[in-house]
Amino acid sequence: MTAPSESSTCNRDGASGAGTTEQQTSEARHAFLTALSSTAQSSLAPLQSRASDIHNASQRIDAQQQSLETTTNKVAKEEKQYEKVAEDAGAKLKELGDVQNWAEMLERDLLVLEDMMDTVEGEEDMRRECVNGDAAKRKTSWM
Repeated sequence: MTAPSESSTCNRDGASGAGTTEQQTSEARHAFLTALSSTAQSSLAPLQSRASDIHNASQRIDAQQQSLETTTNKVAKEEKQYEKVAEDAGAKLKELGDVQNWAEMLERDLLVLEDMMDTVEGEEDMRRECVNGDAAKRKTSWM
């Protein structure tokens, strides 16, 4: 008996050995690519989820940044208004202080005038007494 050659060997299906090897290689390649694709899909799913979460968070951060800028601008405008109100109030308080100072000076002047008038009236009363006293003495001396 002679050993059969490779080309004459048949597998169970009756196909030649070379065709079977190609088919097995093709099936192995297909199985490998399927496994690789499945592995890639299972690895990509969490990455895609993370990328989606990052994108959504970035959009929320952009919206918050815009809101913060708008609020900051409003606060800056209000701050300028409050600063103006404070300056006006300061000026009015200064005027009030000036008016108070003026009133105190006027009051001191009036007190000085009042004191002077009291002194003058006192001297005038003394003169009258002196004059009246002298006149009374003259009347009595004439009688």
